[in-house]
Amino acid sequence: KLEGQGSEQFSAVGRLTATESVAEDLQRRVADLERVSQEAAVGLQAANELAGSQAESLLGLEGQLTKLRHSCEDVKIRRQALEAAHGETVKSLSHVVEFTMPAAARQADA
Repeated sequence: KLEGQGSEQFSAVGRLTATESVAEDLQRRVADLERVSQEAAVGLQAANELAGSQAESLLGLEGQLTKLRHSCEDVKIRRQALEAAHGETVKSLSHVVEFTMPAAARQADA
C-alpha cells in the first residue's frame, strides 16, 4: 500500500509541477501580451496625432488653394477687362487718326 501511495504522491507532485510550469509560462505570455499591447497603444496614439496634424495641414492647404483659385479668377476678369479696354483704345485712336489726319496723308501712309 505504501508503494501505491508513494506512486500516487509522486504522480500528483509531477502534475502539480507541470501545472505550475504551465502557469508560469502563461504568466510570461500575458506579460508579453501586455507589453505588446502597451507598445501598440503608444504607436496608435502617435499615428492618431500624426493623422490629426496632417488633417490640419490639409485644411490649411485647402484654404490656400481656395484663395489661389479666387486670385486666378480675379486675374482672368482683370485680363478680360484690359483686353476690352485695349480694344476700345485702339478703336478710339483709329477715330482720332481719321479726324486729325488729312485723307491725302492717310492714303500716302497706306
